[in-house]
Amino acid sequence: MKCMIQKRCGFLTIEMFVTLALLMMLFVLLTDTLLQTGRLNRTQWAEQMCLAAVQAQLDSLTARGKPLDPADCRRLWPAVDMTVQLSPGEGPWAGLTKADVQAEQRIFRKTIRIRQSRYLLVPQEVSQ
Repeated sequence: MKCMIQKRCGFLTIEMFVTLALLMMLFVLLTDTLLQTGRLNRTQWAEQMCLAAVQAQLDSLTARGKPLDPADCRRLWPAVDMTVQLSPGEGPWAGLTKADVQAEQRIFRKTIRIRQSRYLLVPQEVSQ
């Protein structure tokens, strides 16, 4: 009696489905990682824009005694909203002007807010 042994040739359908499922899971994980990295990048970029706007505003107040022109602020940082508040110094800082500058930008349902203060030698009547 002759024994018939069959050799398997090629892939079975189930092996192909398992391979495709594993590749699709890897693709989904890679896509999710890339999306999160891009979101983090844009958030950090927004923080840097707010920080640059606040620093420039404080530097302008220190050097020129007046804030930057709002048109220049809009041109340089279009998505950043800035507020400047000047108030007289109190206590040991009497005679100086306190400048509070805040910049904020909305990104991904989140508000990035940077606030810095500096005491200036600018007379109160000139700065307002």
